[in-house]
Amino acid sequence: MDAARVGSGHHLTYSMNVHATESLDALVHALDTITGPVARAVTPERAMGAGMWLPAPLANELRHDPRAAMELRRALARNGLFALTLNAFPYRGFHDARVKERVFAPAWDDRARVEYTLDCASVLAELLPLGVVGSISTVPIGLASALDRNARDAAIRNLRETAEALLQLERISGRRIVLALEPEPYGELQTVEDAIAWIEGLLQDRADPRRAVLGVCLDACHEAVAGADAATSFARLRERGITLGKIQVTAALEVESPGSNAAGLERLRGFVEPRYFHQTSLHRRDGMIESYPDLDVFFRAWDAGTVARDAVRVRSHFHVPVFAAPRGGLTTTRHETEALLAAVRRSGVPTTLEVETYTFDVLPSAERAEMGATTLPQLIERELQWTANLVR
Repeated sequence: MDAARVGSGHHLTYSMNVHATESLDALVHALDTITGPVARAVTPERAMGAGMWLPAPLANELRHDPRAAMELRRALARNGLFALTLNAFPYRGFHDARVKERVFAPAWDDRARVEYTLDCASVLAELLPLGVVGSISTVPIGLASALDRNARDAAIRNLRETAEALLQLERISGRRIVLALEPEPYGELQTVEDAIAWIEGLLQDRADPRRAVLGVCLDACHEAVAGADAATSFARLRERGITLGKIQVTAALEVESPGSNAAGLERLRGFVEPRYFHQTSLHRRDGMIESYPDLDVFFRAWDAGTVARDAVRVRSHFHVPVFAAPRGGLTTTRHETEALLAAVRRSGVPTTLEVETYTFDVLPSAERAEMGATTLPQLIERELQWTANLVR
């Protein structure tokens, strides 16, 4: 693609894991019917990078079948898109009836995670325009409770090997692709600070070339639920010289003063659903954070009276429209996402910004209208415009 069409500065996109792209036909259909039209509406003067989700079987097919790869290339071209970043956190089945904590599998101690990631990297290297840094977001090592010392040692070996393979791929293709660990509550890496410590322990020499291709995906929702400030996390990455693969522009659900906010708490209860993992945190007045593995688990504790009623707030890992400003006692962490984007704007450092509200299908129907998420294309377009306005 022509460099002028790709442009410079921030690259704005959305994560296509909101679509059930389990096959090439489904991926091409999403590009033709939603991603392409949205891109033309949001960035008519330049091409938009696509933030695709390639489940493992599709990534393997695209790597080894030239006809399939050509079909994807043509779909991107006719929609004025270019491949920019891949979400390789979910391995497959992200739109199954129940995903929950299974999204962390396979973990980085499993060779299947290495093979999947390298399939994704090979596909992206074939599609990525010269001069654009690509990225692949991935699990934060794995689900913390499922990793013992042997598993952590295996994960270290696999990550080092994958980083070396990415450097070799760059030498061959001329394309740099960053593997971006994505911290998330209940993962081995729960915050960006955890990821910084892990990478510094893994690659202790700041001059190690693997540091250029092993970095972090900063998800604003995840940081908020874990009690970290996303803008501070962004600054810490720059301070420590850790590569930022991309920022996922997201917001979590929040209820302030839950003990005296019955209306907000009941609205939050309406977001309990069976598909995705909604880690929930209670922020106490003494500064401590109580963590619950899912929203329904939190409410069982709340109803049993084992939760501090005088807590400052409760937050849940339920990605909601980033522009949403709900009323009636329910809020979001939009203010922290705005502060993060303000820090990005002030930094002047070009960054990949990927909106990731993959929960559209499981948003309570009554809340969609309240939050302005009427149809999926309208949601994506509005989120991208909102983000663009804050980083200009």
